[in-house]
Amino acid sequence: MILRILFLMFLFISSLLSDSFNFSEVRYSDALERSIKLKGEITFEKNSLHIKYNDSERSILYKDSVLTLKENDRTVELEEAELQRVSQFFEILLLLHSGDESALNDKFDMQRFEDKSMLIPKGYIGNFVQKIELKKLNKELKEVSLFLKNSDYITISIEDEIR
Repeated sequence: MILRILFLMFLFISSLLSDSFNFSEVRYSDALERSIKLKGEITFEKNSLHIKYNDSERSILYKDSVLTLKENDRTVELEEAELQRVSQFFEILLLLHSGDESALNDKFDMQRFEDKSMLIPKGYIGNFVQKIELKKLNKELKEVSLFLKNSDYITISIEDEIR
């Protein structure tokens, strides 16, 4: 379940103009030695984000610090420790979307290159996230890759904004 949520770390879209985006996601599990491919839509609103997966009845809503996961119209319950960890991810996503670079610098060490940026987590999140890579094309974010400490990784490609 945590991998399902971690992919959201990739959606650092502060450099994009729209609040809704189509994306494709590839998750690689080192333990299973296989990849899973998904497509979906993410929408940012004030203090919230909503993710809907295509070809699935799964959705995630994070609003005013409350996380709701649904699958087949049923709410999925998480253990308290996992819920707190996942909620922290969503707080970081909202922070990234807000563009508050000062607050972002408190949570990550950043390295910038011409077409790519690398974020190295500080504190708690660094216990299981090794690094996050952001790739840009013409100054627009196009791909985000999250590398976990257990050798799993997730790559999100932003396909287009939804108008």
